[in-house]
Amino acid sequence: MPHKTDTDGRPMAISHERSFLAQITCDGARIIFFDAHSYGKRFDTLKSQITTSSDPDVSLDIVTRSKQGPLYAYFIGHDDYTYTIQFRGGKHHGKYLRTAGNGNPALGAFSGSDSESTSFVLYDYDLNLITLQDMRKNVNSVYLQLHQGAFIKKQSIERQMYSYSGQWGNLVTFNLNIIERGFDDLANYGISRATGEYLRWESN
Repeated sequence: MPHKTDTDGRPMAISHERSFLAQITCDGARIIFFDAHSYGKRFDTLKSQITTSSDPDVSLDIVTRSKQGPLYAYFIGHDDYTYTIQFRGGKHHGKYLRTAGNGNPALGAFSGSDSESTSFVLYDYDLNLITLQDMRKNVNSVYLQLHQGAFIKKQSIERQMYSYSGQWGNLVTFNLNIIERGFDDLANYGISRATGEYLRWESN
C-alpha cells in the first residue's frame, strides 16, 4: 500500500506507535451508514455516507441483526501527527473515512488507498492536538479536524438523521474505546491480536 504524501509530494511515513484500533461512536450514538437505515435508503446518493440515527433498518432478518456490532476503526498514524481512518467490520470493511469528493464535502466510507484518503487531526476537549501517546486511558472523546481544514460537524437532515462534514453545523465528539495500541494491520487481515477478535461482519 503506498504511503500518504505531504503537500510537497514526499512520502509520509506510517507511525505504528501512533496507530490503534478502536470502537468508534459519535456523540455517544452508534455510527451506521445510510444504506443500512430504513429511512436513509430513500437517499440513494448518500448510501456510503455515515449517519448516527438510532433507528436501524427493522427489515433486517434476525440472522443479520445478530451479527450487528460496534463499528471499529483503524486509526493509521503518520509522522506528521495526522491520521487516516479505515473502517473495520461490516459491509464497508476496508474502506476509508473520506469526503465524498466531486464537490461533496460529506464524510462516508469510500474505497481508495491510504495515500488517497482524507487526513484528520485529533484534538481533546481543550483543543490540544493529540496522538495515541497522549491518550493514557482507553476510553477517550476527541474532535476530528480535517487536515488543514475545518472541524467535523453534523448537519441535520430529518428524523434525527445527520450527515457529517467540515461545513456548517454543530461540533461533534467522536468517542473512542481503544482495543489495541500500536495496531499494525495494513495487510487488512481484520484481526485484533489483543482480543483475538475477527472484525469482518457481514453487516453493521
